[in-house]
Amino acid sequence: MIILACATQRECFHSLRRILPDPPASPHALPDMLHYAGQDLGVAIVGIGPVAAALRMGNVLARFPQARAIVHLGICGTYDAQQADLGEVCVASSEIFPEYGVFTPDPAQREPFGHAMLPELDLASPDHIALHPQDAATCLGFCIPPAWPTGPSITVSGVSGTLHRAQALRNAYEGLTENMEGFSIALAALAHDLPCLEIRTVSNVAGERDKKYWNFSRALHALEAIVPTLLGDPV
Repeated sequence: MIILACATQRECFHSLRRILPDPPASPHALPDMLHYAGQDLGVAIVGIGPVAAALRMGNVLARFPQARAIVHLGICGTYDAQQADLGEVCVASSEIFPEYGVFTPDPAQREPFGHAMLPELDLASPDHIALHPQDAATCLGFCIPPAWPTGPSITVSGVSGTLHRAQALRNAYEGLTENMEGFSIALAALAHDLPCLEIRTVSNVAGERDKKYWNFSRALHALEAIVPTLLGDPV
C-alpha cells in the first residue's frame, strides 16, 4: 500500500478528484483508502506546518504498517518563476529544513547544528534529506515526466513574508520551491526506510504577498493530473 499524504483536505480532494469512481461533492467526504490502477492508496491529511505533519505522519505509519512508500502532494511557492511557474508541477529532489540550527536574519550566515535531529539516522547534513525521486519512481513502477521541474524543496515553519527573505533562502540552499510539511514527511519516510516522492504544484512566488499575483485555483487544478500520470493512466 502507498500512503498519499496531503496537508489539507482541499489539496487531497484535488489530488484524488480524477481517480475516484464516485468523486465526493465535498473535500470533507474523502475515503480513507482506495484502489486505483492496481495500487492500494491510503489517504492521509497531515495538517499544516512541520509540527502537525510530523505528529500526523507518526500516527499514519502506525495505522498503516503495511505501507511501502509515501507520495506527498500539495501546493507550494516557487523561488524561480522562470524555472517553475504558477501551475507547474514540481518534483522535490531533496528536503531542507533551514530552521534547524542557529537562526540568523541572513540564511547565508546560517550555523547548522552538528547534531542529528534523530541520532539513529545518518544524514549527510542534519538539515538535508535527499529524496532520489527517479529511484523512488522506478521502485514503485511510476513515471515522472521529464518536463516536470526538479529541484530542492525548502520546508519552513512560516512562509517567506518578503521577496528579500525568499531570495536569501534560494541563494543559501539553491532551492526551487518552498513548503511547510515536506521535511517532516521525508524524515518519517527515512525513519521507516520507505521511498518518498514529494510532488507539488506552484500557487505563488515565494515572498510575494500581493494576492493578485497568486493562483491557488490553477495550482489545485494541476494537482488532479499527478496521480494518474505517475501511474501511467493520465485522464
